[in-house]
Amino acid sequence: MSAEWSHQALVDLVAVRKKGKHRTVAYAFSGSSSTLPAFINRPDGLQHNLVRYKNGWKQVATGSPAPRARAHHPLVYAEGWNALLVYGGYTNDAVNGTGLFTPENYLGDLWRFDVDTETWDQLVFDEAAGPGHRDNAKLIADEHEGRIWLFGGSQFDGTPLSDVWYFDLHTGTWTRVDTAMTGPAPAPRFGQFYFTRRTATAYELYLFGGATAEFAPVLLNDMWRLTIPLDCGGGSRASSPAPREPLLLPPAGAHRVTGSKRPVDDGGRAVTSGPPTR
Repeated sequence: MSAEWSHQALVDLVAVRKKGKHRTVAYAFSGSSSTLPAFINRPDGLQHNLVRYKNGWKQVATGSPAPRARAHHPLVYAEGWNALLVYGGYTNDAVNGTGLFTPENYLGDLWRFDVDTETWDQLVFDEAAGPGHRDNAKLIADEHEGRIWLFGGSQFDGTPLSDVWYFDLHTGTWTRVDTAMTGPAPAPRFGQFYFTRRTATAYELYLFGGATAEFAPVLLNDMWRLTIPLDCGGGSRASSPAPREPLLLPPAGAHRVTGSKRPVDDGGRAVTSGPPTR
């Protein structure tokens, strides 16, 4: 099982276990080297490299194309694809020619880094039909269905988000998922702790805490789990039934929903009666 903890910081760090080897290396990509408001005009305001830790830090020579420098972007590892994934964030490139920090500095692109070949590949799509420009989003690699799931983030004006999307690698399109159909959902937030894991029956994203706003925020102390069943599309792609919606529920003890909105245990199984099992 591969799991990754991350705190909402200026740059994400992921651990990668080399296949067939008992050694784990770590990767970090880009990130801010300054928290000053003027970082947009600082030549070194953002780092623009991919570095790997293996008996010390070393820059990875990836060539081009490559994502532009950015900060507050998610970086996750997909073990089955042996790849890193990056979505959005914000940049200080001269994208608007003014030297000011504007909505144009927020990004909505998706990139994949092949750990074997050490090359970047942009996953191109119609941005108008996708999640849009945001930072602080959370990603899950659904290798079973060939999808990349995205949760939340925040917009340029500081508005936090709690929407759920998935990108289909087979069609190159984004789909927004209405998780309200399956139960309660967490309040929009950013700065939360999170980790992802795969069980025998589902992919799971856990969220804890965070803040409701960047300025004068309310600090949160709740915990939620997004469950994406492995048969979220079922069977072969050509003859599969309509995908099941993921279940977005608080973990055991936080909130209990009955009827069709059933909690799930750590193995991804529905709990039909009694207290949720662990």
